[in-house]
Amino acid sequence: MKNSLPISKIASGVPVKTGEPGGLQFSVFDSSEILHSEAWKQLEKEAAVFLTSEYLEAEKYAMSDRLDHRFVVFQSSGKPVGIAVFHLITVQTKEAVERLRKRFGVLDKAVTALSGGGKNFDFRLLINGSPFTTGELGFSFSEVIPRALQIGAIRSAAKLLRQLEKKNISAVLMKDFYDENDKSAEALEKDGFTPFSVEPNMVLPIFPEWQSLNDYLNSLRSKYRTKANAALRRSEKIEIRKLTADEVMEFHDRIEELYSQVLSRASFSIGSYNCKMFQRLLEKLPDNYRIYGYFIDGELIAFQTLWLHTDDLEAHFVGIDYSKNFELAVYQRMLYEYIRVAIEEKKSQVVFGRSAMEIKSTVGAVSIEASCYIRHKSAALNPFLSFIFKHVSPSDFRGHRAFLENETARIDAALKTYL
Repeated sequence: MKNSLPISKIASGVPVKTGEPGGLQFSVFDSSEILHSEAWKQLEKEAAVFLTSEYLEAEKYAMSDRLDHRFVVFQSSGKPVGIAVFHLITVQTKEAVERLRKRFGVLDKAVTALSGGGKNFDFRLLINGSPFTTGELGFSFSEVIPRALQIGAIRSAAKLLRQLEKKNISAVLMKDFYDENDKSAEALEKDGFTPFSVEPNMVLPIFPEWQSLNDYLNSLRSKYRTKANAALRRSEKIEIRKLTADEVMEFHDRIEELYSQVLSRASFSIGSYNCKMFQRLLEKLPDNYRIYGYFIDGELIAFQTLWLHTDDLEAHFVGIDYSKNFELAVYQRMLYEYIRVAIEEKKSQVVFGRSAMEIKSTVGAVSIEASCYIRHKSAALNPFLSFIFKHVSPSDFRGHRAFLENETARIDAALKTYL
């Protein structure tokens, strides 16, 4: 691949061997200069926003003290056919060590070793897939490359990076694989990766005949329509408005405070944004990213963020003053606002993400199961890590069927397009 920019190429991969005819070659880069290459610019056009130069450079600008990147370009017969991004990031899991010790008390020393002897179960992870959202977002290939060959290429890149970054990482995480009919990702197990289930992604299809939030509400069963109307009445006093990049910095301290209230309640955190990242995304990707502020008498009491993709609206990070949440039904109002914006923007579905699964199901969202794969760098500790993740299950939740019967079947059918 020709490139006139001063790119630091840290390794070149050997041809990828799979059961498919032909092979791919790849190169790994530790400099973001590769994002300006003709190859990356060409391939990012068909990729998710999280693989674009605008987005990745925003991460580098706003969060270089917390993460690093490794970029991969795949070629076939000298022609670029795929790109991938691996993140290097420290993951902190609050109180995880204590939970593991209670469950696997006889393996206390191994738990201590995995956690580095600390109070928190902290990993320096090499991640393929976004640390900040759900979905298979770590790589993108030309449609002419068969799926099995894509997975083979990613396996080879992950293996090489695991060797190159051995001193800098604790484990490698490959996330998220949704399509239950696609078994090609299971090939990662041949490389010592352990599959494990994660919290499901909650998704709500948006039907074309819904021209307003009221149309959506009329599709709900009476019990859930009553709950929705009650939440909308309780939140009537809230002024909701779209924030500019300048306003994000004006409310910087308050946004950080509200955001920290939400993060402090999470028992597991792979990655989170900061206010600088919110501002940068509004500046560089104004058509894709939005932040809405929730105000009472001029006081910012909450905010919500969202991504506008080609077909989807993706709910993203939120911040809430929990002292106001119950009285004003703040979080419930956010869920309905995501739906309202999706209808107005003619999107086909709302991707609500993980967490708070039950309340999301009360607005009609349905769960989509997902799997990830993890491998510890230590051959001695990897079997124990495998043991842990094979015995850790996603939280159970009570799912609700919020729609009228004639709409329920349509919801289920529409979700098949998500997989």
